[in-house]
Formats: sequence, structure tokens, C-alpha cells
Amino acid sequence: MAAFVVGVLGVLLTMSAQARSIRLEPGSSHAPKVEIVHQSANGTTFEVTIPEVSVTEVEADGNTYVRLSLPGGHSARLDEGKPEVPQVAVLLAVPTGARVTAQVLEHRTRSFEVGKVYPLQPVPRVGDSPGPFVVDERFYETDAYYPASPFAAAEPGRWRDLSVSSVRVYPVRVNPAKGTIEVASRIRVRVDYAGGAYPRATTDWMATLYSRVVANFGQLHLRTVTDSPTGWDYLAVIYEDYAEDNDLEEYLAWIGQRGHRVRPMVVHEGITADALKDSIRAVYNDTGAAGPRYYEP
Repeated sequence: MAAFVVGVLGVLLTMSAQARSIRLEPGSSHAPKVEIVHQSANGTTFEVTIPEVSVTEVEADGNTYVRLSLPGGHSARLDEGKPEVPQVAVLLAVPTGARVTAQVLEHRTRSFEVGKVYPLQPVPRVGDSPGPFVVDERFYETDAYYPASPFAAAEPGRWRDLSVSSVRVYPVRVNPAKGTIEVASRIRVRVDYAGGAYPRATTDWMATLYSRVVANFGQLHLRTVTDSPTGWDYLAVIYEDYAEDNDLEEYLAWIGQRGHRVRPMVVHEGITADALKDSIRAVYNDTGAAGPRYYEP
């Protein structure tokens, strides 16, 4: 890994009394940029460029904190009570059945002194009022960067025609004890695939969606078809208690009358998440009758 670290503590461009901006590259501000550098059946290399980080002072629970954000970015849902950091999520198409690993090839960083970073708070459920302020004071004594790694790769999952994996990049890491942050202006990540294969085709209507949200879809050059490779358009996952519900049957029939082929899949009430994934995979690979049936991997 090539690391380029420049110490520039405390050099912030003041925008107002409450908000500051750390400008990492010249020019106007814009959202983080994701670029596919290399794509093959064996791996994908991508690069994330960060133009700037906003630092905003907030008052909470009688203390002053700073909140960190990227233009158009999102906060990482990591550990509640620990520093809240932004993330850039990169969704990749991966070969079906492949084992996925990842590593950082290049990580250009600069360090800044900002003070105490705002802790991540629980998300209240719909209709609930916010709960008490959550902060892990003991963790804020930690003299090490958080998150420990600048990225995290999720296990592959199935999204209709493609297997996909989300790689979450953390361009800002926090040292709670020192009140400093390490900001990456550029991160290059290589994701390697062991085994598996990409599909040869995808439906044209899904290709439109894939091209908008799957970062490397344009490099796969898949053939598009008008018919679903599975022979059906929708999978209806139905708990066994509702398998013979008249309203549900009418609704599925209504979808069928509009030219969409629906495949019902009946599951037991206590099915686990892993069993549900295996069941969906079994249905995807099943070319038998389209009627309701149980799948118990």
C-alpha cells in the first residue's frame, strides 16, 4: 500500500462561525468521485476522490462537538456512541459464487485538528421521539484511528440477475483522544474474486437500473434481453399463514393480468435470514413449475 501522509494540523478554511471546510483539491466543491480503474473476471480496482470535508460545530448535551460530512454524502452506520464518520458506498457486480477479498492499494491522507467529533446516535423508529444522548466517553480516550480500516467489504448478495457486493469507504478517520482526523483525498481499492463467473446477459429493464447504481456495470458488457433469465419477473415471498389468503391471491393475479410473471415462494414464519437467502437462490435456479411450494435448505 502506498501511503502519502501530510501533517497540516489546524489548517481549515473558515466559512462561518459554526461551519468550516477542509478543501482537499482546488476548484469548486462537488460530491466524491468514484472511478473504475480496472475491471476483469478476477477483480475490480476503483478509486475514490474526495474534494472536501465539511466540519460543523454543534451543541449537544452541554458540550460542543463537530460533525463531519461530505458533499452529498452519507454517514456510516457503525457503532452508536462512537465518532460519526462519513462514508462512500461503492456497489460492485461480482462473479456469481466468487469469494471476495479486498485491499487498499493507495491511500493519500492529510491530518487535521478539529476537536471532539459528534457521536453516532441511534435512529428513532417511526413515531418515536429521540431518546437520550448516547456517547461512549471511555472510547473517546482511545489514541488510535477509528474506523480501524479505511474500508469494509460486505459479503456478496443476489440482486436479480447479478451478484453484488457493497464496499464502504471511510475517507475520514478519527483519533478521539487527540481530537484529530485523518482525511483521505484519494483511496484506491482492489477487490479480488476467486472462482465464480459473471452472467452472460441481463434483462434490459434491470440494465437501466444497474447502470445507475452499480459502479462497474458498464465495464461488464453484458448482453441485454427482454425476457427474464428465470422465466418470471417477480418473486413473492409469502409466510405460510398467508399462503391461501384470498386478498393476496387476487393481488398476485392482478399483477399477472398485466403481463408480469409472478413466482410465489412460501416460507415458514421462523425462517432465518441465511435460510431465506438460500431459498431465494434455490428458486432462482429452479426451472420447474411456477406454483407455490416450500423451500427448506
